[in-house]
Amino acid sequence: MNISRCARSCAFFIFFALFARFSFGQTIVYNGHTARADEALVRLKSTDAAALARVKAALPSATFANLSPLLAIHLVRIAGLNFQVWLDALAKHPDVLYAEPNYIVQAVNSPNDPNYSLLWGMPQIGAPSAWNVTTGGTSAVIGVVDTGIDYRHPDLAANVWSAPAEFTVTIAGSQITCSAGSHGFNAITNMCDPADDNDHGTHVSGTIGAVGNNNVGVAGVNWTARTMGLKFLESSGFGTYANAINAIEFAIQTKTIFAGTATPVNVRILSNSWGGTAYSASLLDEINKANSNDMLFVAAAGNSSTNNDNSPFYPASYSVPNVIAVAATDSTDTLASFSDYGASSVHLGAPGVNIYSTIRVVDGSYATYDGTSMATPHVSGAALLTLSACPSLNTAALKSALLNNVDPVPSLSGKTLTGGRLDVYKAIQSCAPAVPVIAVYAGSPQSANVGTSFASALQAKVTDASGNPVSGVTVTFTAPASGASATFNGSNSATAITTASGVATSPAPTANSIAGSYTVTASVPGLTPANFSLTNISSTLKASYLGATGEDHVGPDGQLTPNGVPDWHIQLQGLRGTPTKVQITSNTGGVWQSPYNGVNWVIYPQYGLFGTGDLWYEPWPSATFHVKVWYSDLSTDEVDATTPTSTFKAFYLGVTGEDYVGPKDN
Repeated sequence: MNISRCARSCAFFIFFALFARFSFGQTIVYNGHTARADEALVRLKSTDAAALARVKAALPSATFANLSPLLAIHLVRIAGLNFQVWLDALAKHPDVLYAEPNYIVQAVNSPNDPNYSLLWGMPQIGAPSAWNVTTGGTSAVIGVVDTGIDYRHPDLAANVWSAPAEFTVTIAGSQITCSAGSHGFNAITNMCDPADDNDHGTHVSGTIGAVGNNNVGVAGVNWTARTMGLKFLESSGFGTYANAINAIEFAIQTKTIFAGTATPVNVRILSNSWGGTAYSASLLDEINKANSNDMLFVAAAGNSSTNNDNSPFYPASYSVPNVIAVAATDSTDTLASFSDYGASSVHLGAPGVNIYSTIRVVDGSYATYDGTSMATPHVSGAALLTLSACPSLNTAALKSALLNNVDPVPSLSGKTLTGGRLDVYKAIQSCAPAVPVIAVYAGSPQSANVGTSFASALQAKVTDASGNPVSGVTVTFTAPASGASATFNGSNSATAITTASGVATSPAPTANSIAGSYTVTASVPGLTPANFSLTNISSTLKASYLGATGEDHVGPDGQLTPNGVPDWHIQLQGLRGTPTKVQITSNTGGVWQSPYNGVNWVIYPQYGLFGTGDLWYEPWPSATFHVKVWYSDLSTDEVDATTPTSTFKAFYLGVTGEDYVGPKDN
């Protein structure tokens, strides 16, 4: 038998993708997200023309574009001013319901691998949407029964399976011991080194599990995977049924040996991009054995343009419960001209024309191949990705999830059993559990930070039913509609995407919006959102004494203006917004107030974006200070700030060599 055909005429070329840059003009990072530096989205409280006129009058240099007359939402553009200043001015305007940055977004979960744009098959099978749910995992292992794998390839190495400990298998009557850290099996040499000497197996492995989002090359269907090399095809691309059986047997025995240990090797899928026309009862029995060991067997339908119902191609044509036979389609969802088909013997189609993937580093690292060989790893990789989202599926349920959720394609109607092309996102949707919010809490002023130093925030931890963090979950915090409007930036809500740890954090809402009760919603596209209530959240003001410079005195000694060097320094944390006034009172009667009260004053008040303030003020013979702040809604916060007592110090300032006392030195 030989490997399914690859179009070598288009192989061995390295494509260098040009990185697309933002075409949005000047940008800023706001609340940890990229936004236009000169634009904001603003909703007015009414559609009244007079209200719009008043807002325009407040910012005469701005231009307004009405995005939604019904909702009174406008795109406001202004250049040359500090973004935070004019955004705050809009948010506080009495006619404005809310003002928010004009954030920049990108296609859903597209990885940053430079040649991802060449992987037309990934969006075709719904992979970007599936990556919103999962990007893979390490609990299941996939065996690539092929020419081997270049396990040193920089785009594969991190996702190649490594033996957790030394172990011994018995293959064809011989005991073979594999060392810890080995990556699979070579059934030709009976050695535990599946190094590729052809490129075909490496190409297949890249489609299954090239490391995703690593700024290198391409991305597989699984960004994270465990790929076991099972080499039985020689460098020529040919191999024997006996060696194929031995390669499969290695995977079965390895799974059995490590079962129940602290480091299981849970081989769940075998990817088989090879075949021939000869029937083998022995190979059939081995595939049945793999089925008994809960392994899905994905096989290429063949590249002879023939009907497998009439002219079987093995192993794809074996009628075994765990076999999935795969035809090849092109970028227009047309059955590839070379692909075998069969209304009762070929299950589905998958991308198999002009497929760009990894090859051995010695041969150039990446190349484009054609064939049902290239379609097969799309399906086996999709099976592995589905297991990462739905680990409880057995082989029969996994096969059903893939075959019952295809995209119907006219060219495959009457040519395959399902009449459709692979859709991994639909497969995952069919089995993934609803996402529960298992913990929601308010972060402390010191720990709940997002991007820059926010003083207060809300956090939600989202996990699956097993308690594992769920990636790609949108979490929305919404407060009651009373008081300020229920939209972030001077209002009552915030939205964030979970990190890899499964924890979502909202930037601190402004004004009084952090106080009160919230509804927290966690959702994944296609799944029922989960809701959770969060009540009695409040922000806590803190004042910290950060030291003194002893330089900037303003008072009875005649100095009436600061000299630019701050004196005692208090930092405020937990502010619910920018205060309209801050007052510091000492326990011995001194009072400083911002704005200046004509007697004593805070020399320099400066307030951060959210929740923080820095105050530099005149010294006073006191050990304790009380800080009070007023907000625009006339609410207040206050707290004591304790300072260390004054300590006498003497400093040696050096010698000039001029001032002698004693007998005159002649």
